[in-house]
Amino acid sequence: MKHRTKLLCSRLFSILIVGMALSLQSPVME
Repeated sequence: MKHRTKLLCSRLFSILIVGMALSLQSPVME
């Protein structure tokens, strides 16, 4: 159970970092 939650947290964290990186690379101003 602990291993599964840790993997989920790390996956969410990596997605968040990727999202921030993409936002910085191509700032969308609407």
